[in-house]
Amino acid sequence: MEEAGKTLVDAVNEVRELVDFFRFYANQAETHLAEPKRLRTVTGESCLLQAQPRGPWLCVGPFNFPFAIVGGLASSAFVAGNPVVIKPHPATPKCAFALADVLRRAGAEDDAVRVVVDAAGEKAGEKEKENAGSALVASGAFAGVSFVGSTKVAADINLRLAATAAERDAPLARLVAETGGLNALVVDASALPEQACDAILRSFAQSAGQRCSSARLLIVDAGVKTELLSMLKGALEALRVSEDVADVSTDVGPLISKTAADAARAHCAALESGGGVLVAKTLGEDDGALFHPRVYDLNPDPNSDPRDGLELVSKEVFAPVLHVVTYDGSREALRGALEAMNEKGFALTGGVMTRCESTKALVTDTLDCGNFYVNRDVVGAVVESQPFGGHGLSGNGAKAGSEHYLEQFVAHKVVCEDTTAAGGNLELMRTTG
Repeated sequence: MEEAGKTLVDAVNEVRELVDFFRFYANQAETHLAEPKRLRTVTGESCLLQAQPRGPWLCVGPFNFPFAIVGGLASSAFVAGNPVVIKPHPATPKCAFALADVLRRAGAEDDAVRVVVDAAGEKAGEKEKENAGSALVASGAFAGVSFVGSTKVAADINLRLAATAAERDAPLARLVAETGGLNALVVDASALPEQACDAILRSFAQSAGQRCSSARLLIVDAGVKTELLSMLKGALEALRVSEDVADVSTDVGPLISKTAADAARAHCAALESGGGVLVAKTLGEDDGALFHPRVYDLNPDPNSDPRDGLELVSKEVFAPVLHVVTYDGSREALRGALEAMNEKGFALTGGVMTRCESTKALVTDTLDCGNFYVNRDVVGAVVESQPFGGHGLSGNGAKAGSEHYLEQFVAHKVVCEDTTAAGGNLELMRTTG
């Protein structure tokens, strides 16, 4: 709450998620990595698949979930047997030290878990090219890097890892990256407006829109657009936006920095100059890092094509700004809007609010994303139940919180033995006897 500006509800939910990650990865390490796996082979031969640590692992975490995401990155690499260095976002170093303390109190040796922070005076968004994270990535000391953040920074890390390997004739470090998304929620004419309004509000405004899974676009049937936007306007006006996150009545806290809020305001100005219309906003004025959630109609002309509105949005803006595009209710128009979304290259989360099976099937089959939700919000993936992660411009690797995630942090050795070398095939003799 102190470092990331989280509300009490968001803070409690994050600690719960962190506990889920700790317990899940510890259990996965015991059940999937601790004992060799016997492979199928011919009689008279034994083949075992053994997991072994890859080596030191660097975990570069974001500010938006300094416990849950950073803790998930660190604990997964750690339970696989690798020493871990945590490089937190410059805005949330205390959270990283708290995580390291938890792991040490649970039995980790001091050298097994380290935290490296930027030099004093470096603030969020400043000196990004020369911070501690860049130096660590270029050091050549790590077998792998786990990163959650922007697509651009992930690409930069990938290039730096490759360059370091080439320059030093060293092994190529593995990059496990989860990046952002242009996440769309579809609402058709059959959806219950009250349910849709609640889901939309949680999807784009919860956590001040600072979730990689947050809804950025609302694709809505023209037949319900007016009613739905009216509900959203009332719902937003009922929210309390404040920097006082210790007050339990605060629904939405500030963005991580004034720089982030200024970028969001500049984005809104660009929307308005491009033809977008502000249709809903929470009560109050922006101030510094405080940014009020708002909704923009990108297709105010009822005869316009939804693709025209989508052209105003090309990248993720990490703030509670919802972009509304309208389709005429036909399957062809909806399919066209979904295909335009896919062309943007992101594939993280998506969803649909509908009571029509054909709409559900169309959106489910057409929208490219890693996590898809039906008749609910698109945030708050649960560890193990809803493994989380995307592809394309939204990341690589296995989904966090899945049974395959730990495989990324180990190397495998296959041990093959001729069991007849001692003088006979005991297995065959037992079988025939």
